[in-house]
Amino acid sequence: MRERIIVLYAATLTMVGLLTGWAPKAYGVPVQWSGNGHYYERFDRLHDYDQITWLEAKVVAESQSYLGAQGYLATITSQEENDFIINNLGGEAIRGKWFGGFETSEGVWNWVTGEPWSYTNWDWDQPDNFYQTLDGLNFHWRGTLGVWDDHPLTREISGYIVEYPVPEPATILLLGLGGLTILRRRGS
Repeated sequence: MRERIIVLYAATLTMVGLLTGWAPKAYGVPVQWSGNGHYYERFDRLHDYDQITWLEAKVVAESQSYLGAQGYLATITSQEENDFIINNLGGEAIRGKWFGGFETSEGVWNWVTGEPWSYTNWDWDQPDNFYQTLDGLNFHWRGTLGVWDDHPLTREISGYIVEYPVPEPATILLLGLGGLTILRRRGS
């Protein structure tokens, strides 16, 4: 069953790449954090020339699913969650990856999910609004690992982090029933 889910998941990623022109490479399979039960996954560029804007990453993340749950750019609402992502999604490799914070007006930050903006982990000189545009959130490419940086929503960088909420029990039931149906048909 797990192998079938992974094959379907890989096929979905391939279709997303064909439709958007961006070829993501998943870092392993999604990993679950016990703090909220959600799954997290890092996507990197497939080629050195592949880059993605925050706006594109948001669309691609929302087109992905895992165990029946729709993905979105990750929201990080505690130091524990930030540490989990660093420790489980490749450490240094998270540098320069988009996640789900964005500005709606200068200095007003929001999460893509609408959760309260109560925790931050800005680098010492951030947010700096260097380009004087509305920005998206990414892990800073320099300095202390796991600190945040702001870049224009249209700037291209090397990847993104997706979060998948806990699948609804009905979704898990439907996935299980679908798997049983397939097995029964093969057995016939």
